[in-house]
Amino acid sequence: MNNIFTLIFIFCVSIKASSQNLVPNPSFELYNSCPTTLGALGYSPTFSLFPTVQSWANPARLGTPDYHNKCATSPTLVSIPSNFTGIQQAKTGNAYAGIYAFYGTPNTSGSSEYIICKLTQPMVANKRYRAGYWASLAEKNINPFNHVAVNVLGAFFSDTMMYRPGLPAEFSNIPYSINSIPGNFLDDTTNWMKISGSYVAKGGEQYMLIGRMLDGNLPALKQITPVPPLSPAISVAYYYIDDVFVEDFYCDTTYFSHDSSICDIRPLQLTSINNAKLYKWNTGATTQSIFITQPGMYWCHAGSDTCDLRIDTFRVVGYAQTIPTSQTLYGCHYNGKFTISLSAGQTANSYLWNTGDTTKTINVSDTGTYYCSYAENCRLHIDTIHVRTFQNYTNIAKDTLVCVSKRPFNATLNNIANAKDYLWYNGATTQSITITDTGKYWCRAVSGCDLVTTNYRVSHIPFDADIELGNDTTVCKDKRELIIGKSVIGVTEYLWNSGATICCTQPNSPGLYTLTIGNGCDKKVDSITIAMADCENCVKVPSAFSPNNDTRNDKIKPIVICPVNSIAFKVYNRWGNLVFDGGSTNQAWDGTYNGIPCDIGVYYYVVSYTVAGDNEKRIVKGDITLLR
Repeated sequence: MNNIFTLIFIFCVSIKASSQNLVPNPSFELYNSCPTTLGALGYSPTFSLFPTVQSWANPARLGTPDYHNKCATSPTLVSIPSNFTGIQQAKTGNAYAGIYAFYGTPNTSGSSEYIICKLTQPMVANKRYRAGYWASLAEKNINPFNHVAVNVLGAFFSDTMMYRPGLPAEFSNIPYSINSIPGNFLDDTTNWMKISGSYVAKGGEQYMLIGRMLDGNLPALKQITPVPPLSPAISVAYYYIDDVFVEDFYCDTTYFSHDSSICDIRPLQLTSINNAKLYKWNTGATTQSIFITQPGMYWCHAGSDTCDLRIDTFRVVGYAQTIPTSQTLYGCHYNGKFTISLSAGQTANSYLWNTGDTTKTINVSDTGTYYCSYAENCRLHIDTIHVRTFQNYTNIAKDTLVCVSKRPFNATLNNIANAKDYLWYNGATTQSITITDTGKYWCRAVSGCDLVTTNYRVSHIPFDADIELGNDTTVCKDKRELIIGKSVIGVTEYLWNSGATICCTQPNSPGLYTLTIGNGCDKKVDSITIAMADCENCVKVPSAFSPNNDTRNDKIKPIVICPVNSIAFKVYNRWGNLVFDGGSTNQAWDGTYNGIPCDIGVYYYVVSYTVAGDNEKRIVKGDITLLR
């Protein structure tokens, strides 16, 4: 049997259902009041203040993002299309937002502004979303500043409200959930540039923060105007933001078409893609392959492990005279040197290549188009093979963190495994290299037929956790409610001098308590001394006194023998009348009532007090003999 199987064309169509945008007020059209000044997009740490545009807030108190709208007049500086930093129509509708992505001097990290919104519903864990927005660089220079462009803008998704109440006003050490194409400056002042990507949710994300996240490295800037730049001068990069979107990520359906011929009476085998989860032919078959004996149109739906759907269409004809085939092969070495084998598709008696070769298989080392003609049974075949370099160009970004305290350090950067070639920024050609400083590094590698560029960003792990056990204190022996220590965000290691590895402890004996915290890189230590007192016998009152002005025992008051927080000393006569009320340890009774000496006799006292580390009120009662 002679089967001729020719790939005619391959094309992909993205089939999308109607997608719901989870961003409220995505083009800033809805507003509570028309903007009348710069910085009208209000600071709202609780996401409850919307003085101008609805559903959008400023998350940094020191930032001043702007709201532009056609309803604003020219003197406000935030009108559309003309405003304080250029002329730009809205991407959609009549409004957009404006932020400084860079404000500062060159060779510094500079400042950035942000805007934030709350999605109409939280993201679903492990679900892929398509997200982004459109940005345009403001076109004119604001004297006496330099007008520049940055090479990165993006967004971050969070399950909690992100805000900055003071300094620093910028969001740093936060990874981009989506961002612009790495290495490309966002310098278009005429058109709107799309910043987008796909994002797999962790689950529960409901806030979208837009702006430039600071990573501790100096940003790349491109001078726009004036040229040459002013020196010294502030550089600014101001961007308009419009049409923000977060929507479901829809999978692609790929269509393949094949031509086959039946050249004898034996059945012809038609085969769909390998490793699909299910197959559905128009004949009703559910296998990967079917056998047919009649010309006609045949198709198969094949579902893969991912969400992709492939539709194979087979056009089967009988006894065609000439069948062309076409395919593309890739020579995959980044230095341009390769050798690749080309083979005619069928077994025949003779072959003729456009190179002059007459074998079924030839080896080539240059890109270009190669043809082979050969006769096989009832057909004349013409195979066309396009040889190119690299099927895909892929960029990968990787973050590597090292300890601040471990200086100098040695960190290993590992590139993708089993590549054909590696080329590092410093000329190294190994899979891995060792670095000794923070910064940005890159490596190109050929994996399969992809040219992969990996960009490494190496930075220090910060450790600014606070530990404070408080001042030395005294607690009661019989009742101890004091808990020392606390759980600290970013701390992964707790160690007490008792050997305990928990964040908090209740002292059970007097002495020195020391806590060491760490994050795997750095450590901090604090100590506190705990004393314990017999709180039941903290206060004693003498049994008698003689207020006769002889300077001996003329007054009486409680004697305090341990630390107290508060104390009250009251004295009653034998009829239960209050004759003295002292509210502190410094007040003593002199044996008078309203300035009149009291009679000799027995009086009764009540002392109530609380001790340090214990809020329980304690009572001491007894009698006093007044003598003259």
